[in-house]
Amino acid sequence: MRRNIIIILTFVGGLYYFLEFVLPGETGISKLIVEIGKVTLAIGACAFLLGVINLLKLHGTKVVLRRPGWHN
Repeated sequence: MRRNIIIILTFVGGLYYFLEFVLPGETGISKLIVEIGKVTLAIGACAFLLGVINLLKLHGTKVVLRRPGWHN
């Protein structure tokens, strides 16, 4: 179920940008491109931050305390 949701959301996102590229001139969805870009940027920034936090949480203690395997 979760995999299907991810596939559907990815497809819809790709379809949106494909239609924005293919459709001529000013269309109804062209007005939303700036807002969708802002939302995409915010989601990407949050995902990046969560990734950094996750890495620090998982490996930070090993590096600070120099436990065996900290450099691998």
